[in-house]
Amino acid sequence: MFILLDGDKPLGSGAFGVVVKGRMSTEEVAVKTTRLGVDKVYLKALLQELKVLAYLGSHENIVNMCGAHTTKLRQGNP
Repeated sequence: MFILLDGDKPLGSGAFGVVVKGRMSTEEVAVKTTRLGVDKVYLKALLQELKVLAYLGSHENIVNMCGAHTTKLRQGNP
């Protein structure tokens, strides 16, 4: 499954990442990514957030996670 990114305007940003709008099939999604060249501390924080979201599963008060692409995190790439 592919996600098409609409990276014209970020939806938001934080200490270690940016959130942009995307589309997966017919659904609008938010895509969170780290900034290029961030410190490993931020990559670990993102992984911790992913673990928590995966553990919690679906909840009406939390944004649902539909997937994560972490293949290139070892090289420090988002």
